[in-house]
Amino acid sequence: MHATSSELSKSSSSSPNVKSIDHWINGKRVPGISGRFSPVFNPATGQQTGEVALASTEEIDHAVTQAKSAFLEWRSVSLAKRSELMFTIRELINKR
Repeated sequence: MHATSSELSKSSSSSPNVKSIDHWINGKRVPGISGRFSPVFNPATGQQTGEVALASTEEIDHAVTQAKSAFLEWRSVSLAKRSELMFTIRELINKR
């Protein structure tokens, strides 16, 4: 299901079963500041399970700046270390 403009909310849902999904910037959860949200649905049941914060232009600019900064550090990590980290991530995903 896709959110229509009428489904985009200015405030978060009051349902206790709806999980709020923040941004992930620079290794940390960052709450959205735009005040806009979009529903997230379980495709198997059609039930709303969450709501994702929609980013403002400023939030996107900040995330891109942080990603560029992280890239400078990441590219200096050896191929062996990057491979090790990727395999560790794969194992964590498989376990969960």
